[in-house]
Amino acid sequence: SGGLFDVEVVGNVVAVRDGSGLIERCPECGRVIDGGQCRSHGAVEGEDDLRIKAIVDDGTGTVTAILDDELTAAVYGGGLEQAREHARDAMDRSVVADDIRETIVGRAFRVRGSLTVDEYGANLTASTFEERDANPAARAKTLLEEVAA
Repeated sequence: SGGLFDVEVVGNVVAVRDGSGLIERCPECGRVIDGGQCRSHGAVEGEDDLRIKAIVDDGTGTVTAILDDELTAAVYGGGLEQAREHARDAMDRSVVADDIRETIVGRAFRVRGSLTVDEYGANLTASTFEERDANPAARAKTLLEEVAA
């Protein structure tokens, strides 16, 4: 396993992985917990958090972009309180991840951050996550101007 700092990937979000949206973390170690169980600390009272694990395809391969609570809130359009409220109203925590999926899947983004590669593949811990211009003609023109300069 290894890693690189300050990597930029531009590609389409093809999926949002499970464990995205409104999640619960162990108050001891910060790991995501499942069903009130932490792998290291057993039964714990989880703390709510926001996260996105988006699979980004740049045409040569895929990377899992991991967005922290701030970047997730920007994508979701609301912070932790809004996410809790939405989940409470729907009586289902998965509505937050569903909304995020509808917002980003199939769209192009520029992701920048630190890349790590392990037995599960490449993970990009995002420091920026910005939607690309939806106008490919304008983007092509800009690229051609940059090459000509």
